[in-house]
Order: sequence, then C-alpha cells, then structure tokens
Amino acid sequence: MKGIYDWVHWFRTLSARIAEVREQGLIDRALAVNWGTDDPALLKFGAEKIDPLSFLYFLSSKNGNHAVFESVREIFEITPLPDKEKPEAWVFPTAIGIKALFFGDSGADPELYWRLFLQAQPDKPALRAETLHDALEVPGVGVAMLTQALCLTNAHTFLPVDKFVLALAGVLPEAANFKKKPKADFSLSEYELFMQGARDLFPGCHLYEIARFLYEHGSFTDDDGNTRPLVSEKSKFFQISTNVRGDFDDEWDAFVQENAVWTGGPGSKRQYRLESPKSGDIILVRFRQDCGKGIGVVQRNDFRDHGGFSPDRKIHVFWINKEIAEFDPKASRSAGFSGTTSTDLSVLAVFRNTKNYDPSFGLLDALHVPIPPDPVRPTPDPVPDDASTYPLNQILYGPPGTGKTWRTIAMAVAIAERQDVKSVDAESRESVKARFDTLQENGQIEMVTFHQNYAYEDFVEGIRPVLGRDSAGQVAYHLLPGCFRSIAVDAHKEWDRSKRDGDSCERFVLIIDEINRGNIARIFGELITLLEESRRLGREDSTTVTLPYSGAKFGVPENLYIIGTMNTADRSIALLDTALRRRFEFVEMMPRVDHEGVSTNVDGVDCRRLLESMNRRIRFLHDREHQIGHTYFLGVKNIVELKKAFQKQILPLLQEYFYDNWAKMKAVLGASGFIKTVNRPGELSTELVDADQRAYDVLAYTNEKWEEPASYRKIYDEKAGVTGKAPEAEAEQGTETGGTGGG
Repeated sequence: MKGIYDWVHWFRTLSARIAEVREQGLIDRALAVNWGTDDPALLKFGAEKIDPLSFLYFLSSKNGNHAVFESVREIFEITPLPDKEKPEAWVFPTAIGIKALFFGDSGADPELYWRLFLQAQPDKPALRAETLHDALEVPGVGVAMLTQALCLTNAHTFLPVDKFVLALAGVLPEAANFKKKPKADFSLSEYELFMQGARDLFPGCHLYEIARFLYEHGSFTDDDGNTRPLVSEKSKFFQISTNVRGDFDDEWDAFVQENAVWTGGPGSKRQYRLESPKSGDIILVRFRQDCGKGIGVVQRNDFRDHGGFSPDRKIHVFWINKEIAEFDPKASRSAGFSGTTSTDLSVLAVFRNTKNYDPSFGLLDALHVPIPPDPVRPTPDPVPDDASTYPLNQILYGPPGTGKTWRTIAMAVAIAERQDVKSVDAESRESVKARFDTLQENGQIEMVTFHQNYAYEDFVEGIRPVLGRDSAGQVAYHLLPGCFRSIAVDAHKEWDRSKRDGDSCERFVLIIDEINRGNIARIFGELITLLEESRRLGREDSTTVTLPYSGAKFGVPENLYIIGTMNTADRSIALLDTALRRRFEFVEMMPRVDHEGVSTNVDGVDCRRLLESMNRRIRFLHDREHQIGHTYFLGVKNIVELKKAFQKQILPLLQEYFYDNWAKMKAVLGASGFIKTVNRPGELSTELVDADQRAYDVLAYTNEKWEEPASYRKIYDEKAGVTGKAPEAEAEQGTETGGTGGG
C-alpha cells in the first residue's frame, strides 16, 4: 500500500509540465495522445478550446486505462506511472461520464480556466476569489467537478468537495453549510475555512489523505459483499508500538511512509499477534510508554487475510492523526501497555486524555464508533452552592479579538457543572468545547446571537406559519416558543424536581452573543423585570407574568444564568438599554499583550510589542474601545501565519475602524510600508487636484514585504516614526500600488 498516493506526485508533475508548455503546447500534445477512440470528448468542441483543467479532468475519466496514461507520460516527457498492478494507487478524483470540457457548449473562454489552473499551481498557490467565482458561473460546472480538477492539479492544497467529503457534515459546520448552498454562493474564503477545518479534524494529514479515507469510508464493501461505512459501531480499538525490534528502535517514520504498521516477528523483542484487527478497526500507535505517535484506521490486514506472520505482511492503514504527543507520565505508568494489540480501557484513556488526539476521538464519536467511558480521568470536585459566586446576569464587553466568546463557553461549562472557572481554564480547549457541546445537546446550555431584526417572537414566543396547509386548505399557524422561554421552562422543571426530591439542582445557561446589537425593549418586552435576582422564582420577591400569545404564567427560575457578550467597537456601551444595564454585572475584557499565547519571537518579530504599539496609537487616534484583541496573534508561529493574520483579520479591522481616514490607518502601522502613499498622477492638473494631495492604497498582498520580519518590526520601532505622512522615497508618482489587498 506504499504506492497508494503515487498519483499525487504524477499529476503534480504533469501539471507543472502543462504550465511550462502553455496553451499551444497543451493543444499539440493533447492531439497527439492515444485516447483509444476516434472522437474523444475532449476534442468535440475544437482543439483550440482545450484548457488544462478540462484536460486533467478528462484524463481522470480514463482511470484504469493504463495505455492512455502511458501515452500521456511519453508525450509530456514526465515521470513513470504508478504501478498498474497496484489498484489502490489509482484511486483519485475521477470524472463521471464523457462531459469533460468545463466550458462545454456555453461559449466560455478557455483563458478563464488557464488563469484558475496557473493560480492553483503548487509552487506558490495564489487562487483568487474572483477567478473561482467566474469559473463556477459557467453553466454545467459544479462545485464537485471544479474542486476535483483543482485537487488533480495540486492535491496538497485543494480538497474535492464531493459527496464523500461532504459526509463530514455531521462533524464540520462548514461541510453542512456547503451541502445547503447553491454553487453561486460558494466562495473561496469559505472553501479555505472548510479545508482548514478538515486539516484540524485530521491533524498532521494531507488533504489527499483525508479525501482518500473519506472515499473508502463512504464506499466500503465488507467480506459479505455488503456496502457499509468503513468506520462504524463495529469498529474496535487496538494498540501497537513503533518499538518493533526493541531497545530504542522507533519505526514511526516507516509506518507513515508505508501507510501501515507491523511487528518484528518471531525472535524479535516485539512479537505481537496482529491477526485480530479488521477493516475499519482503529489502531492507536505509540512508542514504548512515552508518547503517542498517531491514529490509523485499518484498510486491510495481511496477517488476518493470509494467516499469521510473514516479514512482508502489514496492517495497512489510513492515517487520521499523525501528531506526536507526550503522554502524561502518571497516567501512562498505570496503563496496560503490553506486547499485544488488544487495547484495554486504561490505554484508550491515555490517548483520549492527550490533547493532540481530541479531534480524532471527536471524529470517531461522530462516526458512531463506541468509545467506552474513561476510567482514569478524574471527576472534578463540584463547587458547593454556597461557594459559587457567579452572578445570575453578566455581560462580557471589550474590543474585537479579546476572547469574549470563548470566555462565555468556559464560564457556561463551569456554571453548569458547578466548577470553579479556574479549573476549567486549566483544561484543554478541545476538552472544554466537547463538554460545552454535550451540555448544549442536553439542553443545559443555549446560545443565541442578537441582531437588528431579532424580535420578541424569536426570543420568547410567537405565532408562526408552518409548511403545508390545514384540513380546510388554509395556511396553518402554530404557537412556537422562543429559545428564552424554552430554556427557562426546562430550568423551571428541574428547579421543581430538585425541590421535590431534595437534591442538587442542575444549572442552565443562556448565552446571548452580541447582546447590544438587538433592540432590548422589543426582544425582552415585559420580561425584562423578571431578570432581576430578587424577582427570580424561589426568591423573596419572585414574580411571574402572563405571556400575551399563549396566556401562560411565566417566571425565570434562579437556576438559569444569562451571559451576554458585547463588542465595544460595534456599538458604544453608553448606548446600551438602561433597563438591561442595571440588571447585569459588566466584566471588561481588554487586549492582553502579555498573554502566553502571543509569541515574543515569530521569526524575529515580537508580537507583544507589535500589538502594544498598534493599540497605543489606536487609543489616541480613535479610542480604547477600538483596540485590536490579542486572539488575532494566538498560535501565530511563523512569518507566513503572521502575514495571514494581518491580511485577513487585522488590516480589514483597521479599515473598518478608519474607513475614511487612511492617514490614521497608516499611522497605526508605522513605517511597515503596508499602507502606500500615491502622489498625484501627472496627467491630473492642479486645477482638479491639489498639488500636494496624496491617495493611499494597500500594499499588494503578493508583495514580498509581507513575509519580511523587518516590515513588522518597523511597526514597533520607535525610530521609524508614525506621523502618517510618507517619506518622499516612499511616495510613487502616478504609480498604482494596489493589488490583492485592495483598499
């Protein structure tokens, strides 16, 4: 199975050759290929209309016809083909049917697909949103078809959005989003987020590895000839060490390259019995008792299929996690590591409690793999009722990127589980988010975002039309509860139960994101008074009201906590509804330049000084409520990630803050050169434009300065100066300086 991904390199080499020979070279060579038919679909609209994506897509439809691929190899003078005797090497995105040309009979210009092809090349991918949009505008070109062609062009960078990949809809929100959207709404930014989400879900894995696993998962046929998911409720866990020959030998690199695991065999110090794992079972790979190496899903097992050990036999796997992580020493010492592939609960627990493997267990859980309870994870000591200091109503407020939304998640978990929030903060984000999701599924936590059109009918209750008609043929209307009424009713039932049974009462949490963006009087209506602590059910002055639509009595129990967030850059806190203000406690969250996740050395750039310098200037040029949050720098490890943070997050934020004052925006960025000054073009007379008038633009996003650490150091270098006026050497007479970034 070593050659399973040989096609990736072969198509990549072919794409590079096509990019080299360009339009006429491709046409000449396509005409010379022995397609095995007198009238190949590739040529039906005329050779002059052949474009590279159509060529690659049509070639993929010849999957299995080794003669065609051999002809292409010879004519383009590229590397040898994958071994045709290894069918697993020929599994790649494949065109269906003979409708191969992207422009078809629509009259579209092949040049459009040449631009897309060249922008997708692996040497420096720079796919542009408008190019992708225009390509999808062509009739007959769908998202799956186009992304499959991009994957064939550069499988390291692009993931096909086909039915197998969209099976992630239950795990990745972006996948669920794509399933609902028409192709006209398919955007490059969402595509990139989707692919990043897939990478996060399969740590350390290439996109083509992810696509292959999902293909096998969605098209697996078992030994009985039944089609079922590869990974399912029948999957079991097994362990194996990379310490194949004993001592300090570590075969992990070979395991990765071979896409397989194996044993040392008879006479070795690691003679495992490997006949048990079946297709779809999970292999947990470790090195001794020290660390985890990765997680794989069994594709096939030579030891099982052919009966026992042989030096050339392996368990072939699809890697779903290739992250290496040190185990917790105390947990690993008590685990049942031994020379066998069977995995007891303590070993499983060690992997589950290692942060790097959280995404994989989330994936396996979503694929319905039964994961036994964790026997070693300690249950946190509950915080007694009288030790709890959480306010019933609170609002976290501050500039963008200060961690408000994440803080609400941690606080909601702490409140619902009766924990000290400090103990929740000490846990991994993945662990906290998983518990938050569980509490949300159980109905203990509800989350909603306010906006200008959000109303009482959405929040409390309202009469809504429903699909279909009643028995009289009229439009049917139902009285539907809103999220606030629903969670309050559930909390009230739990409050009544705990009083009746005399035991602890579960807590419920309602999170209201962007609470200041809604019309508070319109949304809460007469219920605003019920939020006060003294008015809660169970308190001395408990109050109920009669709801106008249903006529039901309604009160807010004392076990329902409300947490709001407010972005001070969106709307001043001074404008917040006074009735809401006096019923909530306010917690300010400002940028933390000393946050441990903000690096002091990103390829020589001190991000803490960088953030502090920009915010110091923003406080004077705007106000303290429009600073830049520290979360934009969390996890930034190299100059490429820093460039991405500036281009995709920080620069657009500054443009929003200073949309009509580029001089101030330039001042915030100091002498970085990211905001360019353009002098008056010579053809414009001083009668139309003042002689000293300048325009501003953003440095083209493809400019190499974005990847120069010196550019970012100039932002906090006090000697550079931040007047907002460009030095004469920086101004360009009549020259366009804009580019991808726009401005």
